[in-house]
Amino acid sequence: MMINLSGTELSKQRAIWVIISRGKIVVRENDPALPVAHFEELSFLASYNEDVHELPPLNESAQTEAPIYVVDLGSEHIETAGWERVSLRQLLFTQQNIAFSVVGRAWQYIHFLRTHKFCGQCGAEMERVNWEMAMQCHRCKHRTYPRVSPCVIVAIHNGEKLLLAKGVRHKEANMYSTLAGFVESGESLEEAVHREVFEEVGVKVKNLRYFNSQRDVCHNFSMKLNSDFELTNGTDYTVW
Repeated sequence: MMINLSGTELSKQRAIWVIISRGKIVVRENDPALPVAHFEELSFLASYNEDVHELPPLNESAQTEAPIYVVDLGSEHIETAGWERVSLRQLLFTQQNIAFSVVGRAWQYIHFLRTHKFCGQCGAEMERVNWEMAMQCHRCKHRTYPRVSPCVIVAIHNGEKLLLAKGVRHKEANMYSTLAGFVESGESLEEAVHREVFEEVGVKVKNLRYFNSQRDVCHNFSMKLNSDFELTNGTDYTVW
């Protein structure tokens, strides 16, 4: 969840700022890191003092040196000298220590609030729930939460060779990657792996081994389950 801040709380201390403008994040020019500043130092936020929220850490490992303040500028374009907008992906690479627990989480929450202003069931205007990250419709009582899309990514090997594929989007860049896909409704993670692999490269696999999970905010706020497989027939192949 995110906590509403009063004007008094805003001026108390320096904070790490996640400022989102038109699908990008505002940072100091030539400094691709989240700015650390007092509210008064950010003159372009003067009219947004009631829209700033604190993003509390999810756990002890996500603690930061200063509180995290989040503000959404919507479609406003920042023209203040000394500031620029960078992509989420760029910031995730430069801020790896807090990339997902702070930047990715704030991005997901703002996207959720932007896209759930009205009820998807009856069309009425929705209101934020103040004790959890949710939007509530008071007309039909429908409540929505941020979407998390489970998906799988798999490394398929045959001996010391790894099976890679080149997607349509990556043809010009000539880039190959391991296979991945979203889990369908009613499908287990294991079933998703078998289906996606066969759909993409037409092979069957065996000996599934779970590796780990990872967060991915660049692709529909997904949760990836990383696995390791072997080809069933052991046939040699050329890397795709």
